[in-house]
Amino acid sequence: MQDLRAEGFKMAERRQGLDFSHCLLVMRMLARFHAASVVLHDRDLETMSLYDKSAFSDPEMQEGIQKFVSGTFRTVVKAVQTWPGFADRYAGKLDALADSMLDRIIQVTQRDDTAFNVLIHGDLWVNNILFRYSDGPVDVRFVDFQIPHFTSPAIDLQYFFSTSPCEDVRENHLDSLMKEYHNTLCECLNAMGYSHKHITLEDLWKEYNNKALYGLFGACCVLPIVLADKGFDIDAILKSGIGEEIEVVNGDTYKKALQRMLPKFEENGVFLSGEISSTHEFQNA
Repeated sequence: MQDLRAEGFKMAERRQGLDFSHCLLVMRMLARFHAASVVLHDRDLETMSLYDKSAFSDPEMQEGIQKFVSGTFRTVVKAVQTWPGFADRYAGKLDALADSMLDRIIQVTQRDDTAFNVLIHGDLWVNNILFRYSDGPVDVRFVDFQIPHFTSPAIDLQYFFSTSPCEDVRENHLDSLMKEYHNTLCECLNAMGYSHKHITLEDLWKEYNNKALYGLFGACCVLPIVLADKGFDIDAILKSGIGEEIEVVNGDTYKKALQRMLPKFEENGVFLSGEISSTHEFQNA
């Protein structure tokens, strides 16, 4: 195994959130990773057969994930019930999702074979990203590839943006970062001789908004862990369902972040019941 610490790579401060320069490196690396998987799949369809299913669909993991997701959502609901202007509007909607959220996650992460698909990292949050510094971040590496899945690139994007940037980036620089991701993706696909239709920036945004439910999952279930004073044993959480004990949801930092995100999630229909649908014009093959 390569020792990235010996090469100067280390974690960023998770509770501060990644600033624009950190996020820019992440977008470029993510786009290169995604592009390579598209070309690999185009050359040999079987290369992605091992990543056909999401970890959320694994029967051995579902009980623990269900406890964690429903428990964390209910903890968030208790916090939201104390927020003037948000209690009446969102507490009931979040509570209604607590038990059905896992089924909806499985649905939203399911691959559409007519769409533009990539091999996603699957768990792209600040603790799984290492940076090398020289008067600022100059290089980046991803680690912990335990739950990759061949599906929409928007899953990685939603998860990262809901869990890892600082508030300034999330509020003011999302457009620039999406453009950087898209430009790098297209440049890499061209450089590797990919001759099929690329996803346009407009359609990438449509796909991103269509996967907003996954961003809500990140905001309610992962962001509290990111902002917590002490680390959490994720394996223990999945086994015991201690999501209800995550107290950071009562803090001002989490409150400010979620209050800014909830209206955007609502705009993209995450609180609507029924099937999540979208139209696509892309094919990887």
